Amino acid sequence: MRQTLDILLLSTNRTEKSGMKFIVALTVIFFQFFITGQTMDSINIKVLNINAVNQWSRLEVGINLPSYLESAIENFVRKKGKDRLNPFLEWEIKVEASFLSPTGKKIIVDAFYFESFDAKMKNFMPPKNGLGYSDDEYINLGEYIRRENKYIYRARIAPNESGFWSCDVRVILPNNVIESNIIKFWVNDREGGFLTVGKNGRFLEKAGKSFFPVGCNMPWPQTSEKIDPELFGRMKQRMWDGKIGAITEAYKSVYLIPRVYDKYREQLRKYAEGGMNIFRTIMYPTGTEIEWEELGDYSQRMHMAQELDKIVSLAEEQDVMLIWNLQIHYTFQYAKNAYGVNWSWDRNMNGFDFCYKQLLGSDNPLDFFESEDAKRYYKQRLRYIMSRWGYSANIGVFELFSEISNVGTQRADHNDFYRTGDNWIIYRDWQVEMANYLKSLHQGQIHLVTGSFAGEKAKYDNVYEAPSMDIMSSNIYNFGVYSWAQFWIDYVAKRHLNESSESDNSYTISNGIDQRRNVKPLIYSETDPVLIEIKCDSFTVEFDRSLWQSTFSGLAGSLSWMQWFKAGNAETYGRVSKFIEGIDFDKDQWHSGASKLNMKTGEWIYENNYASKMAGWLRPSLFEKRRMRQADLIYLRKGDGSEALGILTNLTYNVYTTSACYDKEFESTFDYDRLKLSGRTELATIEVKREKLQVKGLRKGNHRVTFYSTLNPINPIESREFRGKKLKIRDLKLGVSEENAMILFKISTQGI
Repeated sequence: MRQTLDILLLSTNRTEKSGMKFIVALTVIFFQFFITGQTMDSINIKVLNINAVNQWSRLEVGINLPSYLESAIENFVRKKGKDRLNPFLEWEIKVEASFLSPTGKKIIVDAFYFESFDAKMKNFMPPKNGLGYSDDEYINLGEYIRRENKYIYRARIAPNESGFWSCDVRVILPNNVIESNIIKFWVNDREGGFLTVGKNGRFLEKAGKSFFPVGCNMPWPQTSEKIDPELFGRMKQRMWDGKIGAITEAYKSVYLIPRVYDKYREQLRKYAEGGMNIFRTIMYPTGTEIEWEELGDYSQRMHMAQELDKIVSLAEEQDVMLIWNLQIHYTFQYAKNAYGVNWSWDRNMNGFDFCYKQLLGSDNPLDFFESEDAKRYYKQRLRYIMSRWGYSANIGVFELFSEISNVGTQRADHNDFYRTGDNWIIYRDWQVEMANYLKSLHQGQIHLVTGSFAGEKAKYDNVYEAPSMDIMSSNIYNFGVYSWAQFWIDYVAKRHLNESSESDNSYTISNGIDQRRNVKPLIYSETDPVLIEIKCDSFTVEFDRSLWQSTFSGLAGSLSWMQWFKAGNAETYGRVSKFIEGIDFDKDQWHSGASKLNMKTGEWIYENNYASKMAGWLRPSLFEKRRMRQADLIYLRKGDGSEALGILTNLTYNVYTTSACYDKEFESTFDYDRLKLSGRTELATIEVKREKLQVKGLRKGNHRVTFYSTLNPINPIESREFRGKKLKIRDLKLGVSEENAMILFKISTQGI
């Protein structure tokens, strides 16, 4: 036990004489011991879920600090009294828990400040003006009532071993350290583990088994017309063009009410029950961000932290993984063109500028990335996030910053500054420093870490070569490409994952002197057919096509952005997962059908001869003009060529020929002209033989091809046998219904 009088006497006047200090100190110690039965140094710790401590599940330790410290912390968070202690900054107080495993391995994690709330909705009355809620009305629809909390600090881990564990806690203050007693507890054996990168570096694994992400973005809780039409209908107002429209919370100055989180979790449960195994969420100022108004002070947002607890707990209950983006880029944009106008860099919200603008006193958000003070405080924010949620084996990936390349200009969705000269170095150095910091924490060491770009990263940006970057990520959208297969071939196989490519957009090369290959899994954290998402309220056809085809593209994962907003078909997730069940993508070196595997170097190399048989333009014969195919093909091939799996799709079966969103207004656009030229504005049954599609690169031998409907990927439609190194698809028709417009297939070698 180590203690100094200066720390004991937080409530004494430092101008008093030392003798008086000593008397006061003795009085406080006497009172503390005989009234409460504890000394001033006493730390009480307890396992809070002692009856259900399972391996790979949350273990939570509650921590009682000495009363004088808890009083000082209470003064800080309630903004009262003169003796205050900020529980969020480790240079004021750092509480760390040390866990010892049954095999003697030590795990040290930071504990975090914790508050409990009762979330309640009040009288859900219609808006007074009959149109939409004012901010004041909205805020008063719900409330968070703070509960008394016995343990104001908590420590969490997911034990990676079964058996007897022990734990002790240290409180580290500027001039002393207080230590707790040791407690012991039992952890039950349970299968599980964290998301990892496979040995071959191209796909993901969980608990030693192949894991292919199947899910979408659920960006942040907000009211959606599809998910909560009643509340959405009560959020209307006159917009800038005089029209009446609903303004969701993302564009308002309010904090979310409890109902919004409940609806968000309802949708998460629905998707999980449908078969989704992963979703992506982004910390957003209205409901899931812990720091905005006050630098290094998260006390106003502790109810949001509790809602995040509930989201993570539900993901654990449903066994769904998360990609957790740690910072929305909207806050670092200028209000004039920002997406999140109210929460942007130069917008004062509820009497507060963004706390990092307050710190820097700068109108330029780029100063944030180079300021040592800003980085020092920002690491404390990361420390809190990792200490509270980093334990979870259901968090697969932490993304550092959403679309970091979109920061630095007056335009909201443009990366011209990032791509100018050596400006990319500013973003690279910041991301690497933050990734290194996360990896310095236990919770960061057990999670995958990556960045995020808007579109393709700059040629010389080698951020993903950093050892602290486990996977690669970008947000890549299909801007008006009417063959999704062509999109996946061009972007994935030809540009991003072509390991022989020297193009500006390759993700697989180092631009250093030695041109080292940088083989890591690549995910598209956001993707969608942009034109369709704008024009159509429902785009099930294109969502399904995108989800299925991206699975066979060579990516390690691809997540729709608009699917959650559109509240699409949850069962599609389950069908995809069932079809690929049992496939070991990494160990068996599966790769894009538009690539060939160099067995000597282990590289995936784009092969035009393969790609030309999958999608795009076709010249059927010398007597026919070159035309766009009416069907396309996308598939994966096993490393040794013994197996393949993929999908054939009827391109005339699309959102324009099947959905009510198609209208005469759209016929006047340039995009419709392109679609018409492609011959896909009329629904038609397609004879695949005429499209000359082929699966190539198979090993020699006898093969069996089995076809399935996307609506029933378990029971085959039919099977055929063939011999050779390629499959010419004959006598197969793609129909004009959901059941037969997209046909799955699997190929397996029967013998040589």
